Amino acid sequence: MTKYRHPAYFLYLYGIAFVGLLLLAQSIVDVIREGIPIYWIILASLTALTSALAIKIPQIDYRISIEDTFFFTNLILFGPHAGCITAALQGFMGSIRAKSISRRLEFMIFNMGALVLSAYLSGRVLFGILRCGPIYTNPQVGLIAIISAMAAAGLAHYLANSGSVAVVIALDQRTNIFRTWAKNFRWASISYLSGATFAALVAENIKSLPLLLGAMFPIVLITYFAYKTYREKVEEQHRRLQEMNQLYLRTVESLALAVDAKDRKTYGHVRRVHAYALGLARLLGIKDASELQAIETGAILHDIGKLAVDDFILNRPGRLSGPEFEKMKTHTTAGEEILNQVQFPFPVAKIVRSHHERWDGKGYPDGLKGEEIPLGARVLILADTFDALRSSRPYKTARGVQEAVQELRGDMGAMFDPKLLQLFIDNIEQLDEEAAEASKSVPELSFRVQNLKFETGAPAADFASFTSAIALPADKEAELVSLAEFCGSLAGYFSIGDLLMNLECRIRRLMAYSTCIFFIDNGDGSLIAAHTGGMYADKLRNHRVEWGGSISGWAAAYAQPLINSRATLEFQGLHDDVSSLIHAMVVPVRTGGKCLGTISLYGEAPVGFNDDHMKTLQIVANQAAPALAETCRRQSSASGEHLADPVTGLHRAGYLSLVGEELIAACAATSSPFSLIHIDLENLREIIDLHNAFVGDSILRRVGEILRAEIREKDILVRFGQRGFIALLVQARRDQALRRAESLRDRISAIRLFSFPEIVSKIGVASYPEDGTTIFALLDRIRQSQESRQGSHEEAVIQKERKVLEFPALG
Repeated sequence: MTKYRHPAYFLYLYGIAFVGLLLLAQSIVDVIREGIPIYWIILASLTALTSALAIKIPQIDYRISIEDTFFFTNLILFGPHAGCITAALQGFMGSIRAKSISRRLEFMIFNMGALVLSAYLSGRVLFGILRCGPIYTNPQVGLIAIISAMAAAGLAHYLANSGSVAVVIALDQRTNIFRTWAKNFRWASISYLSGATFAALVAENIKSLPLLLGAMFPIVLITYFAYKTYREKVEEQHRRLQEMNQLYLRTVESLALAVDAKDRKTYGHVRRVHAYALGLARLLGIKDASELQAIETGAILHDIGKLAVDDFILNRPGRLSGPEFEKMKTHTTAGEEILNQVQFPFPVAKIVRSHHERWDGKGYPDGLKGEEIPLGARVLILADTFDALRSSRPYKTARGVQEAVQELRGDMGAMFDPKLLQLFIDNIEQLDEEAAEASKSVPELSFRVQNLKFETGAPAADFASFTSAIALPADKEAELVSLAEFCGSLAGYFSIGDLLMNLECRIRRLMAYSTCIFFIDNGDGSLIAAHTGGMYADKLRNHRVEWGGSISGWAAAYAQPLINSRATLEFQGLHDDVSSLIHAMVVPVRTGGKCLGTISLYGEAPVGFNDDHMKTLQIVANQAAPALAETCRRQSSASGEHLADPVTGLHRAGYLSLVGEELIAACAATSSPFSLIHIDLENLREIIDLHNAFVGDSILRRVGEILRAEIREKDILVRFGQRGFIALLVQARRDQALRRAESLRDRISAIRLFSFPEIVSKIGVASYPEDGTTIFALLDRIRQSQESRQGSHEEAVIQKERKVLEFPALG
């Protein structure tokens, strides 16, 4: 049964039922008026009983039964009206096997009506030839006449009944009426003719009717059950053969899923191509079983050769490079080699080898042209290409049906067989519906995405190897050195937001871009935009991409950088318009064999990226990775107890991310100043190396006590890094902060522990808002001032160079 029936279906079905049931009512009235012989009741009962015991013929929608024997006997003995009632009983008993109640009612009224009409027609033929009434009342008719008449009646009943059923099936399934009849009823004439022959013998020996029924009934039943047993064995063999075929098909599909596990772009692609290819083969009228099996198996296994292609090439977003495309092309010959080992009994390997050939001879691997390309491969080329157009991939958006059809038309006679393409287009709606239905049952491979996260990818290059491979201006090379120092000492003590903002500012000083996104692994199979900068920053904040999908997801999954990819591939499905972004450059951020995320840059025209940009961004990613990993680890558990430094009892640096924004917001609202003092104990590491960590902790605790005593209660003091402190002086101007900084330096230099002559400190000052509007910007300002302090009077006051002393070991 199809979803959409022919408009004439109901008209025909209920028309036959109505006329037949009217005729049945008239027959019942006539039989009652004429009287009901006991033998008529016996034969009608046997008809109903044996109708319920019908045997289904394998592979076709038809059942045979000895019920026709009793129907024809009743017809010839008692006339057309008795035959109509008996036929109605046949239709009723045959319809109760339908599973659906609504379909059972439809079948019942149609079958009863159709059989009554057929019985009435065959009765008229029978008695028209005999030129007499029922044999029960006219037993003198000769055997030759009876046999001739019954043969004609049997043929009429067979054609009328099978024809009416074939018409309703064809209308229901939208198929050709003659083909439907030939498929389902061609061999059913045996049942009708054998039943008519038995009825003729009974009619000739009417005087011995009780004896004939007694003798023939067991013979007929034995024959029936013997045939039934034989058919059951055939059915069982056929069922086992179907199971083996299904097992074979599932095994073949499992091989295809091995490709699906590697090639994440083609999820469901195999099932859809299979549906398109078989549908087109059906429309072509291909009957050869071997060729059909080759097309079916080839559709499932056409990409099996991709097992020999690297994963990152299969899933790369954007255009492949020349060498990558040459590697991809080998999947056709690799597929042929793999399938030749299986030794299929049909030419599937040849089809798989040729499924990227073109009608104009410009395909691969053999450059076949026109009908040199196997028909199965030409079918597969169409199915494969159309599904690729209809599917969303990391490097393109999906086309609609009509848009995809127009693209196919553009390659008619170039890539595709013109006649084949026209047939495909003419039936595209039906084929596309079948393909969509087929893809619904594709099993999800849970390991497919998970495995992407364990790809080792290319090893990260070190700072020296990159900087030696590129020529950078002095200022940018200095910026990279500064970045390395920052990531090695300070970066791990910022919040994720402040750290990424710092990195973005440094990247902007290194190269031009329009938009910057730091994607971070979200832990759920996706990457999230943890920080966005530049154009569309607000629109792209918290934008997600699938792990292994789009541009950044691919770069993260395969540890491969991408340069000048189409930026629109990153933002498919985004409601806001960011289409002015043209180019994309993405590098993965990895440490310890794990990918933390990506640094993704995008540019409007004419902004583009070159190899030096790529290598520079990889340096940034390599230097930032350890600091980002540490920051993510700390921020995952930022409770109050974790913000306390166990040595000094002060807040840790993470506390700045909690209070810094509030402090800046309050100062901005009231136009109040505040200043930041950074204290670095320069020779603390040397002290620890010469003595031990206990001495270092004692110095840190002593410095912390001095700082607490020197700052006000409303000021904020935190431990920053391994050897430093930060003091936030609320409502303190720059000049006030400078005086406080000098006082702190003197107090620290006066510390005497374990006979140490002096602690060397380096102190910097920055003030809001003139030096920066964020905590990070103020710290960066201090760093820049310290680097360029040559000739600076302010630095001469705050920071004095002292020789690092060697202290005697503790006795």
